[in-house]
Amino acid sequence: MTTNVETLEAEALQLSPQERSELIYRLVTSLETELGNSPGAIASAVKHARDVIEHDQWFRVQVSQALLEADDPNPSWATHDDAQENWSRKRAELVKRAESTA
Repeated sequence: MTTNVETLEAEALQLSPQERSELIYRLVTSLETELGNSPGAIASAVKHARDVIEHDQWFRVQVSQALLEADDPNPSWATHDDAQENWSRKRAELVKRAESTA
């Protein structure tokens, strides 16, 4: 589905501003028809779509960064002791936060 959406987006961006405005109008009208013309439902659908897009963008950045780190010829390694100390500190912070909210 992502490929289809990306293809549609690329094609839509080739349209003139007037044509894109008409496309937006038609898409919103289709949402109104499917969601019962409820402004709340339409806003919710648009927010959900925005959240999905933002998460996808974030995820792609994370994967790209991880791949760059994996390909780094000079990685920075953490020792076992450093990792244990770091997690012990984080665990203590979480326990303290949980106790203060209880």
